[in-house]
Amino acid sequence: MRQTLQHYKPRIIYLAAYTLCLIFAPVILGGLLRHDIFLWRQWWFYLPLFILGIIGSLCKAKARNLIFLFQMPAALYSTFGMTLFWLFTDYSHYTVTVMLLYCVFFVLWHTRFHSIVSPWQMAGAFLGGMLYLFFCPKLGYGYDWHTFIRIAEPDIPAHIVCLSGILLATLLCQTRHKAARAGMTVVVCAYAFIGGFHLAPTLSHLIRYGTATGRMEKQTTFVIRHPDSTVSSAPEGYHAYLVTDYFDIWKIKKYEGLAAMFRGRPVRFSILAVQRHPRQAENLVSQYQTLHVRMPLYFIRAEQLETSPLATRSGDSFICIFKNDTLIFNGESDPTSRAARFLSKELQP
Repeated sequence: MRQTLQHYKPRIIYLAAYTLCLIFAPVILGGLLRHDIFLWRQWWFYLPLFILGIIGSLCKAKARNLIFLFQMPAALYSTFGMTLFWLFTDYSHYTVTVMLLYCVFFVLWHTRFHSIVSPWQMAGAFLGGMLYLFFCPKLGYGYDWHTFIRIAEPDIPAHIVCLSGILLATLLCQTRHKAARAGMTVVVCAYAFIGGFHLAPTLSHLIRYGTATGRMEKQTTFVIRHPDSTVSSAPEGYHAYLVTDYFDIWKIKKYEGLAAMFRGRPVRFSILAVQRHPRQAENLVSQYQTLHVRMPLYFIRAEQLETSPLATRSGDSFICIFKNDTLIFNGESDPTSRAARFLSKELQP
């Protein structure tokens, strides 16, 4: 009996630790922080991982280790999302922090288990878990690719940065000489900041607006409606629009600040409100008058916007700039710094 217990003890401990990591964020942490306990609603995500853990408990030490590592991205991501995410107002800071924590965890795991698994085997298991974490919702919710990309867009750049960061951490674990390890540590830390503050925002802008910098050149013609229901084509010269389907007072004020920066310059600033149903125009005009906005208001039908070059995946307000009938800029409305830099260069004599 004692020999049987000794034989199964490592497997029981493994399965208990595996299950604890799996349910820590969706059940324990969620209950402690008084969040929604989402394990039951997302059973399709956690059940395969739990079954995989049971299979792992029947395997040898190496396979158990890799299977445990496969589920760690989900455990860490949920934990970080419920704790660290709320500490940052800027997603770039969150990306830097999460990537560094992933890499620290990876190096510590390698330090503890380097005699069982190689760094590249660890990387394969960990990256596989990250891909499962990213793509499983598409299968679970039955999204088509367009909807999936639109919903997952905020996480795609961060996942790319973290995936590439783990590859650098793998090279760090492979390095033997102390000087080389110190150099690779500096490289990993530097990449975290470059990835978080430059690479991830650039990728995000590319996915949302179809351009990494905001600059583009697409000839387009579309009809804009005035509040009195008359229609006209876009005016000649430089003209900028804040495209939105609701009036956020802070974004309106920032856009007015952008317009004030270029007062007296040959560029006109307007608001292009997206009309998704007939009565929305009346509501938007009422809000527009309440906010005392000092720039023209026009309307564009949602179906017309979605089939035009102005269409984006952002699902939020954005700024577009035209030169005559050519769309030359598409970018975020908050902050307005990217549009300001673009216009400063474009309007140089």
